[in-house]
Amino acid sequence: MQEITFERLLDVINKFGEVAKCSVEAGFDFLEFHCAHNYLPHSMLSSGINHRSNEWGGSFENQ
Repeated sequence: MQEITFERLLDVINKFGEVAKCSVEAGFDFLEFHCAHNYLPHSMLSSGINHRSNEWGGSFENQ
């Protein structure tokens, strides 16, 4: 499995924000942010999966 690039990760973060904004504009009252089962947010927060040594890995604060 190839590690996601820094630029791609920033793009994904921005897309999450765009989707949240569109959802609010469409009238949704809340959003569920699924952060389990090896989806990207889960893999970034899990020290068992995230072995990065850059600003997106290492300490819990970075993850």
